[in-house]
Amino acid sequence: MVAQWQALRCDTTHASDRGATRTNKIEAEAIVKGIEEHYLNPAKSHLTIGVVTYNQPQQALIETYLDAKRRSNQALDRAIATRSLEPLFIKNLENVQGDERDVIFFSITFGPDAAGKTTMNFGPLNGEGGHRRLNVAISRAREAVVIYSTLMPEQIDLAKIRAAGVRDLKHYLEFALRGPKALLEQSLPTGLEPDSPFETAVIRILRDRGWVVHPQVGCSGYRIDIGVVDPRAPGRYLVGIECDGRTYHSGATARDRDRLRQHVLEGLGWNIHRIWSTDWWLNPEGEILKVIARLESLMDASNQTEKEPELIAEVPPDLVAAESEEVAPPECPSEPTAIAPLVSNGVSRIYTPASIEAGDPESFYDHKVTQQLTAQLSQVIDAEGPVSEAVLFRKVARAWGLERTGSRIVGRLRSLAPKSVHQTQEGVAKFYWPSTVNSASRLHFRLADETALSKRHIDDVCLEEISALVLHVLHQAGGSSRQDVARSVCRLIGMARTTADAEARAAKAIDQLMKRKILVQAGAYVQLAAYLRRQQITA
Repeated sequence: MVAQWQALRCDTTHASDRGATRTNKIEAEAIVKGIEEHYLNPAKSHLTIGVVTYNQPQQALIETYLDAKRRSNQALDRAIATRSLEPLFIKNLENVQGDERDVIFFSITFGPDAAGKTTMNFGPLNGEGGHRRLNVAISRAREAVVIYSTLMPEQIDLAKIRAAGVRDLKHYLEFALRGPKALLEQSLPTGLEPDSPFETAVIRILRDRGWVVHPQVGCSGYRIDIGVVDPRAPGRYLVGIECDGRTYHSGATARDRDRLRQHVLEGLGWNIHRIWSTDWWLNPEGEILKVIARLESLMDASNQTEKEPELIAEVPPDLVAAESEEVAPPECPSEPTAIAPLVSNGVSRIYTPASIEAGDPESFYDHKVTQQLTAQLSQVIDAEGPVSEAVLFRKVARAWGLERTGSRIVGRLRSLAPKSVHQTQEGVAKFYWPSTVNSASRLHFRLADETALSKRHIDDVCLEEISALVLHVLHQAGGSSRQDVARSVCRLIGMARTTADAEARAAKAIDQLMKRKILVQAGAYVQLAAYLRRQQITA
């Protein structure tokens, strides 16, 4: 799930009326406009939405504005009225518990008053358990939370208030405004001592060499063992050093999960350097020289810019080559066994839905638009393929203003679907592949970014692409349980929750890879066969 920000400029005529009516007019107006744009946009209207406010007066104000807008806009009124399954709701924190929608519009409500003053009274957030109230609001969304706020995070002064709910609100607004960069900036020294004598020794030597270092930097499960401060910017860390100390050895699966953890940290902007304890005990001076060389190389890079989170990744060619040595050829030469390169430079890409021209629903069955429908089907297949038939037909139908994809609509679109493109069948599900995709030696896959439209359900992803995602996860982790692999695959394609059906579909991809001897079972975990061979050679 992603949080998006709608920054609303606040002035004295559109200020938070907290003293009198406890409402925020500018947020209410903006949310009604957002609802209108959502329902009248064919690319978004398939997503269900709900509105959450902090209090009942703000809820009532939004309802009043929306009623007026529906009376003046018949298209909007019709679009909202025809949404019988999971209709639009507008609720406050007191009565929204248990409700879910694809997208949640969240009215912060709090903000500067008419005099431009922001008080530190945030209603239920100031009380005991206020952070749980915030969690109720932001956890109602399956895909995205869109925040409407006249309150900027810098206007919340944590020096004046210590409530956990207010603190979390400030950090959540920062994340919505600046994304993972905000999380990186929250990586501060915890004040905790090093976990082991090994870390203590590394810290002492680095300090003796003139570097400023902090032990145990960060928060939650992503704490860095040692943070080396960038001398050019004391508020920033140049490198995070990971040691296989107490945290690393604390659980049976720590080694398998550690590389995934490093992948997450690097995605948040950290430069990670690892020191293995066995190498340290054998040659501590050599390991320190490696660290110093890494630090100096980063310092000397004159064009070094602040590292942004990487949202895409690729299975290295050498790994695929090692795996393909033992893979039997497919039974049907034309059957795609992997996702072909989707961009010329071979880098995996973000899944981006096609944007197709809207049509008149009254003329959908007219023979005059047959050529246009055929072209639109081909356009979606080329842009989104391999794409499931259900997604393909639903997208075209929605572009023509057809809310339900019934048997008659499916029959017409199926008769117009291009016959020349490759198709694969998985039970009752069919997938259409772009004409440029064929059996390939490199594995590629599409990932979700922060936008709701980039996210997919695993049922809408073909098994070949799921297999590529499984290999990517295991390349990062070295080995993992089936459940953890399924959970990671779901997160990569943008699913907020891993259902039992999703686990079963990921397991099917794993079983196919094991049948082709690309994966092997190692106790309770699955591993890449090539990874296991390298372990045996090293041992």
